[in-house]
Amino acid sequence: MNIFKRLVIVSLILIVSAGICSAEKTVITFAQGQPNAVEAEIMQQLFDEFMAENPDIEVKVLAGPQSATDLLGLYLQFFEAESSEVDVLQIDVIWPGDLANNLLDLYQFDGVKELVESHFPAIVENNTVDGKLMGIPYFTDAGLLYYRTDLLEKYGYDGPPATWDELEKMAKTIQDGERADNPDFWGFVWQGKAYEGLTCDALEWVKSSGGGAIVEPDGNISINNEEAVGALARAAAWIGEISPPGITGFMEEDARRAWQAGNAA
Repeated sequence: MNIFKRLVIVSLILIVSAGICSAEKTVITFAQGQPNAVEAEIMQQLFDEFMAENPDIEVKVLAGPQSATDLLGLYLQFFEAESSEVDVLQIDVIWPGDLANNLLDLYQFDGVKELVESHFPAIVENNTVDGKLMGIPYFTDAGLLYYRTDLLEKYGYDGPPATWDELEKMAKTIQDGERADNPDFWGFVWQGKAYEGLTCDALEWVKSSGGGAIVEPDGNISINNEEAVGALARAAAWIGEISPPGITGFMEEDARRAWQAGNAA
């Protein structure tokens, strides 16, 4: 996958303090993006533990789209319709500000101020809007570069690339060599579909090339500079060279599957 795949802090956001009450149990509906098999298993274990500790509550899962962009669109539809269909939301790190008007301040609940002390301060700050806590993180995705150690050794490399220049050269060398036996092999795969994942990738390319952070902490829009243009032009040039033409349709799972199937370095 891509270098520094992306940092995603997913937060649990409470919209209402209780779900739909039935004669026997309170039903809470948890909305999330379409999980992969591993995530689904982990989440179900957490739900089972919660329901065992709270036998008067039943948790139901509403699985939305895999795409973060589409999932945000679904949530906005719920809010616009003032729907009571969901109670708890899984959201992405950049959404608290967008959704703040529709969410509860979690600081109003007992024990929350003590709870947030166990989390990284930067994550808590990210989820705080105008002094109100919009979400509590329950896992953090760290950016990773997946690479084939066997192929690095095969082609004489001591370790993974440390720069974009090194990545391009190594990916091309390995790709050319592997094509002898696997015509579907590519040097580098990443998230190229027009959605939030590509924006995260682009931020990594731009920032690491000295082009700024698109929007700086002081609110200045910094994207219009030569370094940023060069970083994006470099990435565009990968398509058809070290990345497949179809990369413009890839999301996270597409890139992972290509690499894990042995079709990428």
